[in-house]
Amino acid sequence: MTQEFNKFWYKMLFIIDNYNDMELTEVDFGTNEFNCFYEALVEWLHNRQEKPIPKWIKRKVLKEPWVVNNFKSLDLRILSLVETPVEFKIRNIYIAENAFSRC
Repeated sequence: MTQEFNKFWYKMLFIIDNYNDMELTEVDFGTNEFNCFYEALVEWLHNRQEKPIPKWIKRKVLKEPWVVNNFKSLDLRILSLVETPVEFKIRNIYIAENAFSRC
């Protein structure tokens, strides 16, 4: 993983850990992938808490699929297609089920 992705990922983990104490607003993380992931994460967190989705959520969709975990194994890549929360799938983002295990 790149240093840029690591910084982004730690920001996402911070949001997950502090979600109940934050008001999440639209943010530009500099890439379509990161912006779509952030929107998916915010929508996923709001849905889990049964809160209304913020109006700034645009549901942008990536042109190319992004398998966040970058699995080498075809089996793990296919598994991530099945396990990915719908808020991410609709944006063409795929992630391992346990990626948010700290939630």
